[in-house]
Amino acid sequence: MRLPQILFELNTAALALNNYIESHVSAAIRQPILLISDPKLVGIYTPLMESIEQSQKMHCLTAFIEREPDVEMIQNVHRFIARNNNPIVIGIGGGSVMDTVKLAAALSSSAYTVEEFLENPQLHLKRENNVILVPTLIGTGAELSSGVSLRFPSGKKSAIAHPSLLADLVILDASLCAKAPRAIAFASAADAFSHALESFVSVRATVWSRRTARCAMERIIESLALIHDNQESHAGWEDLIIATMEATVSLSSAGGGVGHALAYTISDHVDLSHGNILARLLPRLIHYYVDSGLVESNLARLLTSDSILMSFCRGLPQFPICSDKVDPICADAMRNTRLMANHPIGISIQQLRNLVLPDNTLAL
Repeated sequence: MRLPQILFELNTAALALNNYIESHVSAAIRQPILLISDPKLVGIYTPLMESIEQSQKMHCLTAFIEREPDVEMIQNVHRFIARNNNPIVIGIGGGSVMDTVKLAAALSSSAYTVEEFLENPQLHLKRENNVILVPTLIGTGAELSSGVSLRFPSGKKSAIAHPSLLADLVILDASLCAKAPRAIAFASAADAFSHALESFVSVRATVWSRRTARCAMERIIESLALIHDNQESHAGWEDLIIATMEATVSLSSAGGGVGHALAYTISDHVDLSHGNILARLLPRLIHYYVDSGLVESNLARLLTSDSILMSFCRGLPQFPICSDKVDPICADAMRNTRLMANHPIGISIQQLRNLVLPDNTLAL
């Protein structure tokens, strides 16, 4: 499995894109570059697109992602790529853009539909185009992983992984990430923190993965303190990027657990981002792990400290879920054996219920 090339440097996204295109696209091949982004990021993707068109004398086609990926969206982008024979596909945005680009590009050179691949994710795929990912939101880890999260035809959200979903080039430019709204950035950081925390306690964790996860958690707390004091702190954003990479590596090694099992199920009932759901779960998840003795005392003190991240998470409201929906949500999470099998001790429906709604009394 070939890992992505990673470019990690401030204010270099346009230069890196042009250098890659020059070295990977023959001057005789003039098929347009495909750029996929979120329409709300017009101030970020437009200068990059204009730089490519002016420097490379190549036209950029655009497609936009405005919601979390589902089968229909990925199929449409997949057909668009296949029809235009795009030699390079660029994704600029958050986790939804990253995941859509990865799966649509991987399928564009095959005869399989999205549904066929989801039914059998072990199918052989051979991607023929080059994929470049430029994240503008740090925390999901989608740009570095071989997995995608999407809503399946059943309506349930879950994740799959395949080596062909890895990008060719990932451009990590802190100057782009610093433009994210603070609430969205902090919720995304909570996602990365959950990756590290859940993989730390996983039954598949190793000494190495636990050290990596712990470094990620410490670095996230420290970097958010810098960003809280100065939204433009490039040192803070670069540290957060490194922490996300550490959390992604730990997650890839040891797997997720209870938090993500609940988050996928809760997303079927609320209109909240994945990061926002995990941010609301995180304080109670931490206390559950600490009270259960799953983390040692030194780490427990770090996790329960009054950090900027925990203050943000505790300030979020409870889930807008009717109390009679909580037990079905918890039961669905229990059935996610891919994630729950990583949890090191038994956990009851009552314990899961307390993670979702601690008083279990909210009714709408």
